[in-house]
Amino acid sequence: MPYAKCFTRVIDGILTRECVKNDDLLVEVLADALMEHDASPPKSTVKLTNQRQGNLSEYCVWDIGDRHWTLFEKGLSKPANADSPWKDGSDPGIDILALSLDDPPLLLVIEAKSSINDGVALINGKGSSIRSDFTGLLANSVNSRLLIRVGAFKSQLRFVAKKPELLRRIDECVGDTPKACSGVKLMGVLVCKRGETKDENARRDAFNALRDNLVSDGWAISNIDLRTVEAGNLSKLLTEVIERVTC
Repeated sequence: MPYAKCFTRVIDGILTRECVKNDDLLVEVLADALMEHDASPPKSTVKLTNQRQGNLSEYCVWDIGDRHWTLFEKGLSKPANADSPWKDGSDPGIDILALSLDDPPLLLVIEAKSSINDGVALINGKGSSIRSDFTGLLANSVNSRLLIRVGAFKSQLRFVAKKPELLRRIDECVGDTPKACSGVKLMGVLVCKRGETKDENARRDAFNALRDNLVSDGWAISNIDLRTVEAGNLSKLLTEVIERVTC
């Protein structure tokens, strides 16, 4: 079953919302995708810890980005945790780096957050949030978080994907300031519980504030892509995915 049958897409200003039509449908599609994924599932049922919730949500964004949004191909991406979604821990780094399917390709810098509630604080909050992840991308200039991760991505493209011809394009995308990163697209994704109208409004306001802050930092609006994946009950959905895959 394709992801398209699971979602209703709503364009809400600068925000693209993927609203789950029926959680059971997404459980089925996501469980099937995880069973086909190379990472071996646990041999017995595991608990939905906070770390595992984050990793499974990142896997969801990684898989949807390839198979539903058709933004990139997994083989030309470097996830920090999405390719090992069952571990109860997370590795540091940019959640997903990928080359887009545009011509010429863009470097997608994807930061994903997940919440079993409305997730508002994870959008533009002062603590751990999409905002804080993007703010630190170019700190320390030459040794910035972005450039360090890009170096590892280039190594993967050269030696694993056997695509050395793409390395020059990545170099053209990335600079040491936002204005010098015209080939970079910042993509912030929140996986969360849909909630009530007041929750939707609060998320929209937070994403608008996030956009304004990123523009103030020097990023062009055309290089910002903000999205949500909204389930009826994210905790229950992911728990059922785990049960289906590990039973």
